[in-house]
Amino acid sequence: MTITEQKAAQRKAGIAARRALSDTERTRSNAALCARIMALDCFKKAESILLYAAFGGEADLSALSSGPAKSRASAAP
Repeated sequence: MTITEQKAAQRKAGIAARRALSDTERTRSNAALCARIMALDCFKKAESILLYAAFGGEADLSALSSGPAKSRASAAP
């Protein structure tokens, strides 16, 4: 298996694992991920934050644009 095929297989497995989470598990995981990111020094010092709109089981990072981060410039597609 080539590295490209390995990456594709890993991506597919990750997507399947995220989609298999219950709504409660997904909400809890998203909150934990956002809390870890917000605790990073680089996040605390950032003047701007670039986000994405989650879909298809992707991690929802919308909490990063609220709370203490709301005073910073943020952008999302």
